[in-house]
Amino acid sequence: MRLEELEQIAEDALNEACSFMQESIGVQTGDVGAQFFSGCHGDNIIRLFRQYLETELDWEGTKCRNGLPIGECKCC
Repeated sequence: MRLEELEQIAEDALNEACSFMQESIGVQTGDVGAQFFSGCHGDNIIRLFRQYLETELDWEGTKCRNGLPIGECKCC
């Protein structure tokens, strides 16, 4: 998966998280969220989410069919 795709997924995840939190507390608009997460705040969250996605992709194939690390279950 290309870096641009991971960045887009991470940005979409941040937007979904903001929407969820705003809806949960009854916020009607995303004005404060857009302001808060512009610049370094948003960049840091997106970078963290992208690193998480990269880790998930790196670990792909290291688990058995039961979801356990290979070698830690009886199916391997």
